[in-house]
Amino acid sequence: MTMLAFQLERVAQRNRRVIALDAITLSQEAGRILGIVGLAGSGKTTLVRLIAGLDKPTAGLVSVLGGSPQQATIRSQIGIALKPQLLDPRLTCEATLVQLGRLKGFRLRASQQMSEQLLDDLGLLAHADSRIRDLPDASCHLLCAGISLVGTPKLLLLDDALDHLDDMGSSLLASILRNGASQGSTVVIASRPSEKLGNLCDDIALLHEGSLVGKSAPEVICSSLRGLLFKYQLQGDQTQNLSGKDCEVHFTGTCTEVLAERDISEQMAKTRVGREMTEIDPTLEEACLWILRNPKAIAARSKLWKQDHAAQQPTAG
Repeated sequence: MTMLAFQLERVAQRNRRVIALDAITLSQEAGRILGIVGLAGSGKTTLVRLIAGLDKPTAGLVSVLGGSPQQATIRSQIGIALKPQLLDPRLTCEATLVQLGRLKGFRLRASQQMSEQLLDDLGLLAHADSRIRDLPDASCHLLCAGISLVGTPKLLLLDDALDHLDDMGSSLLASILRNGASQGSTVVIASRPSEKLGNLCDDIALLHEGSLVGKSAPEVICSSLRGLLFKYQLQGDQTQNLSGKDCEVHFTGTCTEVLAERDISEQMAKTRVGREMTEIDPTLEEACLWILRNPKAIAARSKLWKQDHAAQQPTAG
């Protein structure tokens, strides 16, 4: 039987007249990395808080690691990335991690060793004695993401953790998260559409205005838009020649990329511009943005998406 890290069955979250989440059914296998992707106000943070047990749903069932996220024994196995404003600015990086280790029940020496190793893994060992208030912004956000790793939890929850990291920080964190997943931990990353998720996540769940659009592997999401979203690659800088067309044009530094909602290959092939043209799949970020802006258009292709079913029975992760 498949081991599930969490399962949501027709979960809803309503606040007066606002529906933050509407009948969400979603599950995730243990040992995989899931990206929960949506635009601002889509319900990403609300969903993460329900999985973490920080809030209770107004309807539906949330099961985490085979039990309720409200249980202390379950909560102790969940690691949550914190926001910078929740950290004590007077504490050093090392003291912050040691304190969290102690709160999770580790002895002082074990917490110190864990803190040193985590700072080293994150490339922040040089900042061990730096106070939180003195950290560069990118380093502070990297530390906040790393906090989810304290105690080697079975389920890691990171909300917008990648959005504020530089390339080096993103690469370091991605390596740590992939290593954790390979050892059986499950990672959930809530994020706006980003290309960073493509090489990190095993699965992507798309949220639109509190509803689940679908869930699948990144490469399936990109290929599922064939015939709906068209992307072409042209040699050199062709931005001047394509200006005013019904498409998005971007020069990468080596070639020109064209994104259109209709097939314009024949139109371009008739001109000098399209003589050396290649049709390619959109990037994950481009695909996610298009789907979230046109959620009904993908409904006819739902067979390409993995669907979660309430009939699945979770077992302890």
